[in-house]
Amino acid sequence: MRLRRPSTTGDDATTSQAERRRRRLWIAADIAAVAVIGSLGWRWLNVVPSVPIPAPPPLPSPNAFDTFTRASSLIVDEKTVGAAASGSLPPERNEVPYSNAEKAAVLAANAEAVALLRSGFSQQYQNPTRRTLDAKFEELARFREMARLLSLEGQVRETNGDFGGAAESRLDAMRLGIEIPRGGNLIHFLVGIACESIGRRSLWALTDKFSADEALAAAKRLEEMNARRVPVADPVQEEKWTGKAGMLKILPKGVALSSSPPFLKTKSGIIADHSAYMDAFLIRVRLPYAVAARSTPPPVPNDTINAILCPTFEGVRIKEADTKMQNSLLVSAL
Repeated sequence: MRLRRPSTTGDDATTSQAERRRRRLWIAADIAAVAVIGSLGWRWLNVVPSVPIPAPPPLPSPNAFDTFTRASSLIVDEKTVGAAASGSLPPERNEVPYSNAEKAAVLAANAEAVALLRSGFSQQYQNPTRRTLDAKFEELARFREMARLLSLEGQVRETNGDFGGAAESRLDAMRLGIEIPRGGNLIHFLVGIACESIGRRSLWALTDKFSADEALAAAKRLEEMNARRVPVADPVQEEKWTGKAGMLKILPKGVALSSSPPFLKTKSGIIADHSAYMDAFLIRVRLPYAVAARSTPPPVPNDTINAILCPTFEGVRIKEADTKMQNSLLVSAL
């Protein structure tokens, strides 16, 4: 005998359709709730915080920065200046060193640049503030070439027996390096140290050639310049403001990942962590070097942005200590 499926009554069919409609409504409500919560959460993560950043200090007028920049733009044949000053000969020289006459000719071609640079030593120096993470600071490479040009002048003067003049040339290179960090970031600080080193290395060779008066004059001037030194905390402070301003520009493009929970950080949290790290680092760099060397560095925030920016700061303190020590030893030798 063949069995037949029992027919569904009209009431049962109506109940089944109503149940399906309720389920669809609940699913739609769940999806809408997830979308709303996700949208609100994403907005919360991407809120651009209001970060107070102090206005940059006013620039002096005239500003030695402008004078140095104009002077460095006048350098003729930078490649030869660098090679002749450092002794790092290009292949076309076939290991033939530059003669004193060739060096003197290079100096004569750059006399205007050197004279203009020295006129800036009577002016106050201040770097213009550029609080952005993609700033180029293209003038810094040319400032370093000016230090090499002054070192080259010192070589010519030394070869001609003018030891006092040779000392002035090399001290001028160091003076340039001491001025460069003023109002700048850590890159200015490091380039300034490099310029000091260019002048100081050659000055050491003169200590046994000076008369007593020449040695005393060089020692006094070096002590005066050392007193003008910008403490490393100043460029670190400017680096803090640059980091904050730079983050405000790049963070609207997305949140930053973290290497540990929570794996997403808000923009406010990223900037707050950066500020806390820089404040702790500033306390450390203001300590005496021996005390700071025994202290534990502040932990680097674990988001991807701070993990890139913050570890670059740790080595600057030993750079400062080394430069101050070298200058002090040179004063003692003089």
